[in-house]
Amino acid sequence: MLNPDFFSHSVIGMTLRGRVVDELGKPIAWARVGPGPPHDPEQKVYTLPSIPFQRNTYTDASGLFTLNDVNEQSTHIWVNHPETGLVNQEVIPANDVIDIQVERLRLYSISGVVSLTGVPLERLTVRTVARFTEAESRTKMSRTDAHGTYRLEGLEPGEYSISVGVRERIKINDRMVTSHRTIQYRTLVIEDRDVMLNFEPLGDARITGVATYNGQPISDVDIRTWLLADDSEDFIFPGSTKTDQEGRFEVRDLPSERIAIRFLKIDRSASNRNLWSKTDTIDLTGKKELRYLAELNVVDPRDFLMR
Repeated sequence: MLNPDFFSHSVIGMTLRGRVVDELGKPIAWARVGPGPPHDPEQKVYTLPSIPFQRNTYTDASGLFTLNDVNEQSTHIWVNHPETGLVNQEVIPANDVIDIQVERLRLYSISGVVSLTGVPLERLTVRTVARFTEAESRTKMSRTDAHGTYRLEGLEPGEYSISVGVRERIKINDRMVTSHRTIQYRTLVIEDRDVMLNFEPLGDARITGVATYNGQPISDVDIRTWLLADDSEDFIFPGSTKTDQEGRFEVRDLPSERIAIRFLKIDRSASNRNLWSKTDTIDLTGKKELRYLAELNVVDPRDFLMR
C-alpha cells in the first residue's frame, strides 16, 4: 500500500510529491515540473507539454515539488530548467518522495577581442545562434567594451554561428531607420572547453566598383562576401556594405583568396517589390585591390526565395 504522503486521492486526480536533483544528488531549485505524455523521439520538443497551468509547478530551494490532480495513469514527468534543458522521465511509484535525477548541462563560453579597422567599438554587438535544434537557448548576445572585449556564457556543446554587427542609421524611402549590419560572420563548434575567438581583419585586399542596372548606377544595394574555403564547416563571412548614391562600393580587409560576392536590392516602395540581384566569384589570389563592375539583373522575388 502506497504512503498517503506520496499519493493522495482527490475528486479530480492524485497528488504527487517529488524532488529534482542533479547527477551528484544536489537539489535543483526553481525547475518547472509538469506531468505529460512520454517523449516522442520523432518530435522535437522545446517547451513543456500544453497542459493546464495549475498542473505545472516549480521546485523550491530544496528541489521539492508537489503536483496536484495528476492522472493515475500519467507517470511521465517533464522537468525544465536553464541548467538541465527539457527532460522527460517515467515515474515509478515509491513509498516516499520520488527523486527525479537529471543531468546538468555542460556549459561553456566564447570570448575574445574585436579589432576590426574602422569599426566603432561602442556600437558593436556579438551574437551567437545555435545551429542544433535541441539547444536550450537559440540566441545569445554580448556587447564589446571600450577595449573591444566580449564574452558569451552559458553555451552548450554544439555548432554555432557567431557574428559581429553594428547598428547604423540609414535612409529608406526618405525615412531614417535603424539597421543592423553584419561586419564579420563565422561558424564554430564548442566541444568540451571554453573557446577563444578574436575578430580581426582577414587580410588587406579590397574590392571597389560600381553596381548598375541598364548602365545606370543603383544606390543602397546590399553587398555580402564570403570565403570559398575547402572546409565547408569553417564558414567565414568577412562582412557587408552598401552602395552609395552613385552606386559605388568598397569591401575592405579581405584575404587574397577566392571570394564569393552577392549584390541584392529590394525596392519595397514598389507594389510588386522589384528585386535586383547578382552573385559572382572573384579570385583575389596574389592581388591587393580589384576593380569590379556589377551589372545587376531583375529577379522575380518568388524565384529568389526558392533558391
